[in-house]
Amino acid sequence: TEGIWDKVEKQLKKGDFVVIQFGHNDQKLKDSTKFTNPHTQYRANLERYVSETRAKGAIPILMTSITRRNFNENGVLIDTHTDYPLVVRMVANDMKVAFVDLQLLTEQMEIAAGPEKSKLLHLYFKAGENVYYDKDKADDTHLSKLGAETVAKLAVKSLTNLKTGLEKYIK
Repeated sequence: TEGIWDKVEKQLKKGDFVVIQFGHNDQKLKDSTKFTNPHTQYRANLERYVSETRAKGAIPILMTSITRRNFNENGVLIDTHTDYPLVVRMVANDMKVAFVDLQLLTEQMEIAAGPEKSKLLHLYFKAGENVYYDKDKADDTHLSKLGAETVAKLAVKSLTNLKTGLEKYIK
C-alpha cells in the first residue's frame, strides 16, 4: 500500500536481479496498514512481485525473513514468524524461483550464539553505551553492526551459491 514496489517495478530492466524479502511488518495484527494474511494477500503480493519481475526480463530471488532473537526460559529459540516463511518457501517452489532460506541460516546463527551471546547480534545497550540510545535498549528484531555484518555474509554466501548469474557481481 506504500507504493514502494511500484517504484521498483517501473525501474526494472532485463537482467536486473530483485531480492524479495519481507514479512516482519506484515505480521502486525494491530496495524491495518501493514498486516497481511500470510495465505492470501501476502502470498498474492509475493506472486505479483515475482511475475512482474519476470515480465520485465529481470530475475527474482525470494528470501525468507531473518529470525528474531526469541529464546524461552529453557534456552530454546522460538519462532515468531508463524506461516510467513512457509509461504515464501511455497511460492519459491510453486513458481520455480531462486530461494534463500535466511530464516534457517539466522536460526542456526542465533542458536550457535545462544541466549546471552546472541544479544551481541542485536540492539542491546545500557543507557549511555551507544550515542543513539539515551535509555536502555533491548531489541530482539533489529541487528547491531556485528549482527548486520554476520547476516549480510550469510546472505551473500547464499546468493553466490544460487548460480543465478548474480554471483559474477559479488566479490
